Amino acid sequence: MLKVDRLSKVWDTNRRSGQEPAPNAQALRDVSFEVRAGELVSIIGPSGCGKSTLLEIVAGLQNASSGSVFVDGQAVTGPHRDVGMVFQEDATLPWLTAQRNVEFGLEFSGVRDRRERADRARRTLDQVGLAGFEQHYPSQLSGGMRQRVNIARVLAAIPKVVLLDEPFGALDEQTRLVVGDELISIWERSKATILLVTHSLNEAAMLSDRIVVMSGTPGTVKAIIDNPLTRPRSSDQIGSPEFSQVTGQMWSLLEVAGRGASR
Repeated sequence: MLKVDRLSKVWDTNRRSGQEPAPNAQALRDVSFEVRAGELVSIIGPSGCGKSTLLEIVAGLQNASSGSVFVDGQAVTGPHRDVGMVFQEDATLPWLTAQRNVEFGLEFSGVRDRRERADRARRTLDQVGLAGFEQHYPSQLSGGMRQRVNIARVLAAIPKVVLLDEPFGALDEQTRLVVGDELISIWERSKATILLVTHSLNEAAMLSDRIVVMSGTPGTVKAIIDNPLTRPRSSDQIGSPEFSQVTGQMWSLLEVAGRGASR
């Protein structure tokens, strides 16, 4: 469903004020991986390795310096209707109810019929566990519930690929685990293809079918881990020997990547 092929990104940092030009900075180098339909893949890596930049290129919000991104065989050359993205920051509109927030996303994506927007919004809010909260405003919802509204707004448009950029990064660890369990349920019901950026090894182990481990700057793919944990999964598995084995493998790879980046 998603193919990233030899993707590189170089930032143009040359000064334009008559001063000596600065060297260009490479954020990503020859990044390649695939995400199969219905699969949930996580990306982890040291801070500054280009994870968010990679997601923005996949979403068509930035241009790559070289390489390609394909969604269902079509090249991504700009914002793509088949790709939806949820950011870390809360993007709910405070003056709209949960339902109207989702409807606003549908209206923006071109769904003109008001009744269809309302029906799809209600169904998707139910899908993310917010039935009964349709008429609540963001100020009346917890941080985890607001992020579920953001996820519902993306899912309602029925994208082929959903990108999640540290969607629970602002939550405390206990809430992250609870919302992570909810994300598993959302993913199982929606059958969405998901690419998730996270700093949390527990989150990556709990949620992912496969885990892409990136090196330090410039970001490259150091390894791709096939997650051996069987489904269904939940946060109750954290602390089990199998779970510790997966997080330990990720940590070993990240530790090596971090030492390389610090030289």
